[in-house]
Amino acid sequence: MRMKKAGLLLLLMVMTAFSGFAQITTSTISGIVKDQSGQILPGATVHMVHEPTGTQYNTVTNQSGAFTIPAVRPGGPYTLHARFIGYRQAELKDINTQLGITTNVDFVMIEEASNLSEVVVTAQRNGTFSKERTGAAQNSWRDQGTKRAKWPNLCAS
Repeated sequence: MRMKKAGLLLLLMVMTAFSGFAQITTSTISGIVKDQSGQILPGATVHMVHEPTGTQYNTVTNQSGAFTIPAVRPGGPYTLHARFIGYRQAELKDINTQLGITTNVDFVMIEEASNLSEVVVTAQRNGTFSKERTGAAQNSWRDQGTKRAKWPNLCAS
């Protein structure tokens, strides 16, 4: 009987020790970014700010229009922004999270007509790179006609 109690006590102590390693201290925010017609918007930028501390988080939606921001501070409030070319910026305020729970936040973006100006790229040829200067280069003291320095023997007695 005494061995059973000792074994049970040992088991209880081991289980208590391992439960200390499994504590969760963060939350997660995830969601989907869509347009007014319900089409997903892959590549949309999601920006989030923890208002009390100013901590910022950024991510981009995947091919399914979904995003996940892991390891955020529990509580809040958070302000989230979603951006995508051709759509008005969407904003959600006063989002709060709970410890260890994923908070789901979905965006519906409104299409906006905008004029994009052209981008002109110009370049100049640099003399550093040429047909004669390709591949690896190597310099050694023999190539430069210098003599090898003689170092004093510091280990001699």
